[in-house]
Amino acid sequence: MKKFFICIVVSAVSFTTVLAQGGLAEKYRSIQTIGHYQTSASPSFWVGENAEQTHHFNVEAGVGYQVKIGNSSFYFDTGAYLGYITGDFFCSSETGWDKFQSKSVRLKLPIYFDYAINVSNNVTLFPSFGLALAIESYDSTETYYDYGSPEEEKEHSLGFGIVLPHFGLDSIINNKFIVGLGWEYYLNTSSGISEIGSLTLKAGIVF
Repeated sequence: MKKFFICIVVSAVSFTTVLAQGGLAEKYRSIQTIGHYQTSASPSFWVGENAEQTHHFNVEAGVGYQVKIGNSSFYFDTGAYLGYITGDFFCSSETGWDKFQSKSVRLKLPIYFDYAINVSNNVTLFPSFGLALAIESYDSTETYYDYGSPEEEKEHSLGFGIVLPHFGLDSIINNKFIVGLGWEYYLNTSSGISEIGSLTLKAGIVF
């Protein structure tokens, strides 16, 4: 599995070279950290009508590339981001309770399109939209109690996901820093939490 992740990262980095050969010039490279606040989440199993999500914040980091499309103001935005995604649900009933915890490592490859708006000589805004592909290594633990001693079940799986849609607004300042806000909706095939909507906040260094 480690070899697979390495191949994906190498492919993402090499992709910008292919774009450059096709007439698209690399414009910005950046190292970014992105925080995610979950605004919604749907488990892929029934947890009861009174289920409560108890964890909302996740983080990812990676390298971003923006390449200018011809002489236009449009940019193709890609890269590779490694994230640690967690999710907890707790459900209680008259007969007992059920607690679900998930942890996953996710590699995300964005396919975004940006539009450059020059606000000043030092600030450029980039409204952004698109999607992202992901592969995820996932572990979950479900602990439940129903008229007896608590029982625990664990699961491990490897699956794929897609971010669709992604919306964002980034700002590059002095060609040295990048900050941004966004929203994305993530669907996956492996995690017990199959749908996640998140507000995102990014910060990074342009080089």
